[in-house]
Amino acid sequence: MFGSLVNGGYYGYAALGLLGAVIATYYYLKVVVTLYFPSPGEDPAEPPQVGPATLAVLTLTGIATLYLGIFPSLLTDLVKGIGIG
Repeated sequence: MFGSLVNGGYYGYAALGLLGAVIATYYYLKVVVTLYFPSPGEDPAEPPQVGPATLAVLTLTGIATLYLGIFPSLLTDLVKGIGIG
């Protein structure tokens, strides 16, 4: 995209796009560093305790999400069959 802008003579737009990309990269890398690299001297947080009912619900919804993501026709055929879609 930036190459097309430069080839078309739109140097200002290309510079703005690159500046935006650099700012976005800095922002997202800052989030990743904060999440995965603790500050020196900081004790790591204890993982939350999850009860069996919560674990069962999370497992079932995770399996359903994966299954419907891999086989979406199951849900789309159901919606078409009842006249919503």
